[in-house]
Amino acid sequence: MTMTRPGARWAEGLMQRFGLSVEDLVGMRFAINVGLGTTIVWQSLDLAYRNPIWAIASMIAASDPEPAEARRMFRCRIINVMVGSVAGLVFHVAGGMASWVMPAALATTVLLSA
Repeated sequence: MTMTRPGARWAEGLMQRFGLSVEDLVGMRFAINVGLGTTIVWQSLDLAYRNPIWAIASMIAASDPEPAEARRMFRCRIINVMVGSVAGLVFHVAGGMASWVMPAALATTVLLSA
């Protein structure tokens, strides 16, 4: 006798009843994970008086249901943060607080990251 994973019968029943595919169930699971993760991140950072919006964006990217894709997104975010930090520092030193600095720095960072 083999044991099925918890919830497997329920998932199969859901698929049959509503005509869903495995991808639909993965999407539903991802949506539930994002909802729970967002609640946890929002409440945790809200208690520390921090704006959680960027943490939520990172949490969504890092919680992809495909582990290889989540690793790739994590690596891309780290590289983009480093490129953005260096570009921001260079432009801040070069231009100070001038109004042209932010648009030029963002455009350069996107060009380098792309």
